[in-house]
Amino acid sequence: MQTSRSVSCFYVLLMLCAAMCILLPATTAAGTVTIAYRGSGGSYIGDTIIFDGLNTAGNTTVVKITGPNLPAEGVPLYDLNGVPGSGNTVPVDSRNQWVYSWDMSRIDTSRLMTARYFFTAWDKADPQVTATTSLVLKRPEFYMTATP
Repeated sequence: MQTSRSVSCFYVLLMLCAAMCILLPATTAAGTVTIAYRGSGGSYIGDTIIFDGLNTAGNTTVVKITGPNLPAEGVPLYDLNGVPGSGNTVPVDSRNQWVYSWDMSRIDTSRLMTARYFFTAWDKADPQVTATTSLVLKRPEFYMTATP
């Protein structure tokens, strides 16, 4: 009698585990977004910074920056005076990877100061799928203009 009960419990647990293995992948179908930068973790304002990551949620990634002197909702990297909450779009390739090169020499960096800034990436079709990384940006201590 006791053996029959143990076998029944074993089969119930086995069925529950099988159901979990089948249902969990279906609930994670929304995908994920990741963001990283290439480098040591500190860059000078005016440098070019390369961000990259994965986006398994869709085919367009959006990137924004937040930090001191910037709106809390974030702004596009190429328009620090842009619409709060918006960002720059980046296409996702067939391997679900995206790469974004931020050339700060092409923008007005007067709003940036030596501080930690946060960069958020999200899927354009599903804004709830996000990832954030931070980077210390430093203002150079001196400038030099070379003339011939």
